[in-house]
Amino acid sequence: LETRIHSMLLTPFDVTRGLWEAQLSSGALGTSGAIASEQFKQKTAKIERETLLLFRAHHSLCDGVSLSIVVGEIADESDKLKEQLQNEFRKRKQKKELNSFYFIITLYISCKIMLWYIFSSIFASIFQIWRGG
Repeated sequence: LETRIHSMLLTPFDVTRGLWEAQLSSGALGTSGAIASEQFKQKTAKIERETLLLFRAHHSLCDGVSLSIVVGEIADESDKLKEQLQNEFRKRKQKKELNSFYFIITLYISCKIMLWYIFSSIFASIFQIWRGG
């Protein structure tokens, strides 16, 4: 299994054959390196084989978020993955809102400074003309 995983990861993606590739691979439990936890092996003493779905897609076909959702739906840990994605979305939304607030404050201050320079230049010009300079 590990050899097939390495082969799939290291072989260049041939877009002339399609934008995605999937392979099912089976082997003795623990031979893929995907299941490394000794506790998991002890809990599944009756299971002797593992089967992996090896999947890769061209980046134009799907982005990281959509692929994470698809993998989450077919994985055993789908609820945990959904929760992690939702937490990450919340964090990014809060960060975006905070950045928007700072942007508005910065824009407001910049506009006030710019208006100050414009009006002070106009007043200075008028004052010079008035004094005959």
